[in-house]
Amino acid sequence: MIKRRNEEDKNSEEIVERELGNLDSELDSEASLEDQEALIEQVEAEIEHQESELEREQRLFEEENLNPDEENRNEFE
Repeated sequence: MIKRRNEEDKNSEEIVERELGNLDSELDSEASLEDQEALIEQVEAEIEHQESELEREQRLFEEENLNPDEENRNEFE
């Protein structure tokens, strides 16, 4: 009877340990997903920043080409 009870306790402990391991894995997966989501948000923010910089540089380039400085105008006259 005692031997059987000890065996049941041992099995119960193994089940609990296995479940705790599963929970740890799930928590690690969730943390990993949160890290990945944060990284995605950072990358998206950087892309938006780069796009706005590119648009600004493109506007400046177009302004320079549409309004050449005096020296360039004099060369064409």
